[in-house]
Amino acid sequence: MLKVIKYTLLSMFTVFKHLFKKPVTLEYPEKRITPPEQFRGKPVVEGCIKCGTCIKVCPSGAIKIEGDEFKIDLNKCIFCGNCQYYCPKKAIKLSGEYELAKEDINDLELTYSAGGGKCNTESLNDYEFGAGGGVNVTSSVEQTTRLAQEGEGE
Repeated sequence: MLKVIKYTLLSMFTVFKHLFKKPVTLEYPEKRITPPEQFRGKPVVEGCIKCGTCIKVCPSGAIKIEGDEFKIDLNKCIFCGNCQYYCPKKAIKLSGEYELAKEDINDLELTYSAGGGKCNTESLNDYEFGAGGGVNVTSSVEQTTRLAQEGEGE
């Protein structure tokens, strides 16, 4: 019986302590947070030269280049930022947009128009897997950077 009284008083003290504090949560969707600068949200593509580096470095296989269309499947994307980091033209940016929920699963595929050039799909299987399971993309990135520079000269 003494324990019940003790824990009741302790819980009432906790309630009164938090009663006069500012709330931690926001009244979403009326109030929205501004994500930090490093936040990795919705991928946006502008100025793609279809070099294929993003396809090589995407661990989940969410990126496809078909003809002049650049497609990102948000159902597969893990927002790791590899595509943004390794893109030689910095054509892919992960924006601060975080409200990506859709009612239809087919709406989760983003389609952008890709620029000129030929997609370098011949070397997409040239992965070198390291001991830790990571992908060594140094040679592929160097090759892609060279292809991108050749594309500028045209």
